[in-house]
Amino acid sequence: MRGSTIPAQSPLGTVTVRFITRAETVPLRRARLNPALPAQEAEPCPHEQTFQCGAFLDEELVAVVTFSAETAPNYADGQQPPPFTTQWHLRALATAPGHEGKGLARQAIAFGLNAIFAAAAPGSTGVWLYGKESTYGFYRRLGFSAAGLPFPTDTGPYDMFWISGPLPEEPARVR
Repeated sequence: MRGSTIPAQSPLGTVTVRFITRAETVPLRRARLNPALPAQEAEPCPHEQTFQCGAFLDEELVAVVTFSAETAPNYADGQQPPPFTTQWHLRALATAPGHEGKGLARQAIAFGLNAIFAAAAPGSTGVWLYGKESTYGFYRRLGFSAAGLPFPTDTGPYDMFWISGPLPEEPARVR
């Protein structure tokens, strides 16, 4: 996956978005997503086509996201993924406490999506994710479309979201 770092000035400092290692994601993922994340999560998976992106505020890693080449599942209720030749799963998104709502996670996601779509023929590649109800607006603002078949979980409803690029232009929001 090709890409370069994207530095930008904000009122809080310099924001840089770049590819990072799987190991770099682990502290933030443990803090925000899963305190019991196993140590092997820091090891690269040679059999997986996966990459991670991170947003840094000055030198501090404040948002991480992982993209894995993975086909979305078909469901018995008829929910089926769009027919993209290549599919990527957006997962393991985490933002450091105190940095939510500043557009940093959005910048990390956009960086990864732009890298995926730049390497693919238009319309041939899709990115999917599961989003909980409280995140529906966030993903829609990024350009994702909901499958429209929410499913219940013990933490609330989730839906599958898709995007095939290119991304809509939106100014960075760092406060």
